[in-house]
Amino acid sequence: MVVWDRWACDNANMVILGRSGAGKSYLTKLDLLRNLYLDADATVIDPEDEYVDLAAMVGGTTIRLGRTGVRINPFDLPQPATHNVDIDIDIDIDADPAGGSDGLTGQALFIHTLLGVLLEQPLSAEQAAAVDTAIMAAYRGAGITTDPRTWRRPAPVLADLAAALRQRGLVGTSIADRLAPYVTGSHRAMFDGPTTVRAGGHLTVHSLRGLPEELHAAGTLLVLDSVRRTITDPTRSRRHLVYVDEAWTLLRDGHGARFLYRMAKSIRKNNGALTVTTQDVDDVLHSDLGRAVLNNAATHILLGQSPQALGAVANAFTLTAGERTFLATARRGHALLAGSNRRVGFSAQASPEEQRVIRTDPGFTSSPHQGATH
Repeated sequence: MVVWDRWACDNANMVILGRSGAGKSYLTKLDLLRNLYLDADATVIDPEDEYVDLAAMVGGTTIRLGRTGVRINPFDLPQPATHNVDIDIDIDIDADPAGGSDGLTGQALFIHTLLGVLLEQPLSAEQAAAVDTAIMAAYRGAGITTDPRTWRRPAPVLADLAAALRQRGLVGTSIADRLAPYVTGSHRAMFDGPTTVRAGGHLTVHSLRGLPEELHAAGTLLVLDSVRRTITDPTRSRRHLVYVDEAWTLLRDGHGARFLYRMAKSIRKNNGALTVTTQDVDDVLHSDLGRAVLNNAATHILLGQSPQALGAVANAFTLTAGERTFLATARRGHALLAGSNRRVGFSAQASPEEQRVIRTDPGFTSSPHQGATH
């Protein structure tokens, strides 16, 4: 029996690396279940609907991004604590209470990151300045300022940003034109209105399967930002785990990788943990940001590796000859756990009840369950 308390480490983050078919999803879902047993909350970003049965079994919620009417507005702000104050009272739009700008500034920075992913290329200094001015103009147009009391008002949407950009001359107009697919074009459904779904309860699975592949990175970012606002709520005290399955879709994008890195660094301070799972080892080991995400995880789990990736993994983790052979020949579900200067081989084993919602391989039929789906 191997017992590993990730919460007793310097941080509770975990990175799981393994080739396709090595058992990453099986192990990750088992880890998720075992943490739910310990009364933690969790959010899962699920590209292939592999966690839907599990969510139904434990009474969780599945949110299907890409389904008609399902939206997460990137302009949403953290909500201040309620003090029985009428939110429609007159507020000085130039007010700047001490500490009140952090939430608005953080959200504006996130929108910069999201635009970088949507536009698929970095902005020049002039373009970034135009975007920043337009973001704040969009908030002001909705009556939202640095005063947290205004944050309960309906947030602007991407179309409001595009309209504000068109007021910023040729530079702003060119950016607004490039945003057209997400404002008026084929990808507008996810951005053309306020948030319609909210995470709730002890487990929320965000399914990306209904999204076009081009929007997977953006959808992942929207979910991670929503989680960031949840776990930084000062009224929350429960542990919260975030699982990013097949994280290569985000790690391949510089803007997305930077956001994931910042989350890996900060989530510990908010009683949370990040679990990153990927089969594309190159995206983790051959980029500065990928290695930074790896270095900010105190727990690493290595499953069977492809011959092409084995050398890089062996160098990154200074594997012994025996450990390298173990990973080269590992059967499905067999892994090497590395953390806190300790290493141990193990195999993931689930109970029959757990296995019914963990197994997703062809030929295995799980039992039907009822659960909430949006």
